Amino acid sequence: MMKLDWQRLDRLSRRFGDSFYLLDLEAFKTNWNEFLGSVRQIYPKSNFAYSYKTNYIPRLCRLVNEWAGYAEVVSHMEFDLARRIDVPPCNILYNGPYKRVPDIKAALISGAVLNLDAFYEIDIIRSLAAKHPGHSFRIGFRCNFDIGSPERSRFGFDAETGQLALAVSRIREIENCRIAGIQCHFLTPRRSLADYSRIARTMIRIAARQFEGIPLDFIDIGGGFMSRMSGFLKKQFPFPVPVYTEYADAVAPHFAEAFPGGTGPELILEPGI
Repeated sequence: MMKLDWQRLDRLSRRFGDSFYLLDLEAFKTNWNEFLGSVRQIYPKSNFAYSYKTNYIPRLCRLVNEWAGYAEVVSHMEFDLARRIDVPPCNILYNGPYKRVPDIKAALISGAVLNLDAFYEIDIIRSLAAKHPGHSFRIGFRCNFDIGSPERSRFGFDAETGQLALAVSRIREIENCRIAGIQCHFLTPRRSLADYSRIARTMIRIAARQFEGIPLDFIDIGGGFMSRMSGFLKKQFPFPVPVYTEYADAVAPHFAEAFPGGTGPELILEPGI
């Protein structure tokens, strides 16, 4: 791991100015391998979709691509970065509550997965599909549901009021659209193990009940996981800070039980911190 002292920081400041990044690539690799390894030990068909919005320094994003991780992007700039560093389109997940028509077109035509967040996107996709009948569009759905938090998420299709079912039925009417998976993303106040366990169970239940007969490629439970930190930093939080193995134990066993033998969808997590 990188070792720092004031003399080294002073030299860097004199060379680069007061603001600069220090990337400890070995620490990044260690965190990646420990977290993903813990999940795969329980449910081998798992992977990370690295959240570009958290830190899109190209060096980090290239490493993720070298490790066969997915690029999780939410803007044209991030999508363009992924393509510039040669991320295969099939390894790009385009998320986000606001997508422009050119962004939707670029993602779908390239072969990336577009996770829908609102009904207006379906109208755009219907128009694009009619203009490009030779393309098969890979579509995902951002799901929203009650996880016991005081505030309900504003994003995605509500899985409990019929919104999600309606969105799915409209996409299934478009011949050259293929439903690839489902995604969610919640930032609960405590980011606790119980929260992620509940999210995993609910997403599996949604896949079984609302996507029956549709072989999903992936179930993406989002991010927001606490990172490895020193004891000094942990003391600043008014709740226990889980470690990677505990997150794995909270999530992966539900997938191993629901999809024995590796026949189910890929479990995707979106770490970034």
